Amino acid sequence: AADGRRILIAWMSGGTYPDMPFNQQMTVPCELTLRRTADGLRVCRRPVREIASLRTATHRWENLLLTPGMNPLADLAGDLFDIEMVMDVSAAALPADTALATAVQLTVRGEQVQYRLPTRTLECGGCTADLWPVEGRVKLRLLVDRSSLELFGDDGLRPMSFTFTPPLDNRRLELATPDGKLRVVSL
Repeated sequence: AADGRRILIAWMSGGTYPDMPFNQQMTVPCELTLRRTADGLRVCRRPVREIASLRTATHRWENLLLTPGMNPLADLAGDLFDIEMVMDVSAAALPADTALATAVQLTVRGEQVQYRLPTRTLECGGCTADLWPVEGRVKLRLLVDRSSLELFGDDGLRPMSFTFTPPLDNRRLELATPDGKLRVVSL
């Protein structure tokens, strides 16, 4: 109460966990804030700042030109991730006469998170959410636990939480574009 934050731990239903005595779980703790947008006042939900204290290793890329067939995350593997990414989805961020990608795909332990540029939508787990660029950029944060994947677009304006049970032997990450190029400002 002393810092004035409003913290939410939500119920994530629908999970199936083989050989476990439970079938649902809670989300990560998130701070709720109010933000003024072009559409009016909106509630935003983003992970509490204390999540950062759980990080044990950090990898960083800046000003990365993502091209088809490239995967800058190929050398990373694990069960738990906290991924923060800013993408410049404008053609102006690319060299002249370069085709802009139509999508960027982040595959986490076999689960695909996709941002489609033409429709300005974020897709994962059979769900779709609008995610409009702000000054040509899209911000995305992913928290990956052993049985959950939580997405936070535009600093929590577009949160999405999913239960998932990835194959135990799939610990890979992939960042790719199926066509064209895309500027990743930071990752």
